[in-house]
Amino acid sequence: MKQRHNFFVGMAFILPALAIYLFYFVLPIPGSFYYSFFQWNGISKTQYKLTKKRFEVLQKEFQVPAETVTALKPLRDQAFDQETVFFAAIEKILGAEQTSQYRQAILNQAYTPGMKYLGWGNWQALLHDPVLWQALKNNLILVVSSIILQLPVGLLLGIFISSSMKGTRLFKLVYFVPMMIASVAIGIMWNFVYEPNFGLLNGLLRGLGLGQYAIGWLGDPRFALAAVIISTCWQFIPFYMVLFAAALTGISKEIYEAAAIDGASNVQSFFSITLPLLKNTIRIMCVLSLTGSLRFFDLLYVMTGGGPNHASELLATYMYNKAFTSFEMGYGSTIAVFMFLLSFVLAIFVLGFKNRDAEGVAA
Repeated sequence: MKQRHNFFVGMAFILPALAIYLFYFVLPIPGSFYYSFFQWNGISKTQYKLTKKRFEVLQKEFQVPAETVTALKPLRDQAFDQETVFFAAIEKILGAEQTSQYRQAILNQAYTPGMKYLGWGNWQALLHDPVLWQALKNNLILVVSSIILQLPVGLLLGIFISSSMKGTRLFKLVYFVPMMIASVAIGIMWNFVYEPNFGLLNGLLRGLGLGQYAIGWLGDPRFALAAVIISTCWQFIPFYMVLFAAALTGISKEIYEAAAIDGASNVQSFFSITLPLLKNTIRIMCVLSLTGSLRFFDLLYVMTGGGPNHASELLATYMYNKAFTSFEMGYGSTIAVFMFLLSFVLAIFVLGFKNRDAEGVAA
């Protein structure tokens, strides 16, 4: 009885968080897959309605007689969900002959498209969309750059703050500051750094006599993505620094002392002891960098919005622009599902690689 009571008490605490998780994280996945088969702007539903403006168009552009338009005024601003019901109401007013005569003109004005089933149409368009493949290419550049730049620098900083040197406590706080700032604020700050006329970077170049290299960094397709990558590294290096520092504390100092007795230098200890023991940590960080780059959005959207001319476009920004700027919710959902499937496949591959590695060690 007591165990059952404890179970219900535990579920009472878990259910609110579980409901939020299911509603915001789990259910949108099948929902996005469903919408990917439709053409939809995300707002309107299919309906048939004649407004005052549409009455005027019928009379002026489609040459519908004025008396016919006047006769239809009782139906003005009435919305119908089905075409048959809509024209049944018109036929009661105009009769079968006039309804048949002006049916197409009335339909052109009254029909407001909602969700239109396309089958695999969005997916076919996805495969032939050059902007999507450019965004995927930029995502891959981002993840490779993150691994090459963030992990080594994070490792060096992790070693530094884990050492017994004076001042490391202060540097722990200083280096971790970027992780405590919101991504939007970081994006705004770096916009000021890259500002072409009064920005810090161009001001520094002019001060050094290198004014010919002062350009609009975020407005140049050649450098926009690189500028964002630098900002991203500045923000996330502290995260990897903390992970490396935590992993380094798990390595016994006795191992380094034994290596020093055997005559190993600090460099030899680093490559023979530190790196091998950090292998699993580095693998996890690579996975985090990989999945993080596929969903990276906020900082880049604030800085470039994916421009100029899609030079810094990522899958997440392209999905957002299609779904919420161009109101192509069906196609935006297709991109979202593509991102999910890509992340899922890569995660399975990495986990499978890890399991094969573990089996090889056990053998």
